[in-house]
Amino acid sequence: MASQFQIRTKDIPLLVRALQSLETVPDTWFGSVDDPSLISEMKNAARALPVKLRLKTLQLSSLDVLALQQACCYQCLECKLSRQDYKLLEDYSNQFAALLASGNLGMLQ
Repeated sequence: MASQFQIRTKDIPLLVRALQSLETVPDTWFGSVDDPSLISEMKNAARALPVKLRLKTLQLSSLDVLALQQACCYQCLECKLSRQDYKLLEDYSNQFAALLASGNLGMLQ
């Protein structure tokens, strides 16, 4: 049986700040996408995620996980972070990307 992926409670404030940063990211940062409306849908998902994370309502859609992954990427690539925050967000980004690639969101607890 596959191991569960967990978001640690102490990491939630950092993830919330990352999600909030997506609000100001220009759509061009995401590059070329097949469906441009996906960007606004992802940003809308990012607006609701802080509440889900704080309430530990981790029944997340693939769009939610994509928003988390992109928020972590944006922070790592575009923002000044401490080495510790960078490493943490990079690790989460990689794990969210792996979840999206596997299609197994049931591993997220």
